[in-house]
Amino acid sequence: MGYRGFLGVFVLSVGALYPGSAVAAHAQAPRCTTRQLEITVHGDDGGLGHGSEQLWFRNRGRPCTLHGYPRVLLLDRHGHIVGRARKTDFGYQGGLQEGPVPVIRLGRGQVANAMVEGMNSGTKLKPCPHYVAYRVTPPGGIGSVRVPTGTFCQTQVHPVVPGEQQIYPSVHD
Repeated sequence: MGYRGFLGVFVLSVGALYPGSAVAAHAQAPRCTTRQLEITVHGDDGGLGHGSEQLWFRNRGRPCTLHGYPRVLLLDRHGHIVGRARKTDFGYQGGLQEGPVPVIRLGRGQVANAMVEGMNSGTKLKPCPHYVAYRVTPPGGIGSVRVPTGTFCQTQVHPVVPGEQQIYPSVHD
């Protein structure tokens, strides 16, 4: 078996052992579409004036890949955009601490997530925008989904990572 054949077997084996994990580009499936993903908000974690939630991307269709940051728009109760989450690798609550942003290959039923976080309150000079929902577009996706949420100030979104919880340690650990 040549080098390429060995590499292909190795990549496929890693994908089988660690479902939903980052897989080399040689084994990539097409990019996940908004239609094939169930996008939901989970958790409500906070501490010392910070809060965070997880955006879950569950694949309901054929195998696909996610890579990068979801677009997260902040919507008021009338559906108007009042802000957008700033893309950052990590923040106070967690995120990607080191290494490149992973390419996640999702089989049917598998989940990847991205953390959304921010401050729990603003200041007199810069109050928090009031919003009740996110309009979420998966990385590289077309189309979006509206999901209910609470309000953060200085809202950030971190890259999509494998699994149902952020697997990278938070900054304050």
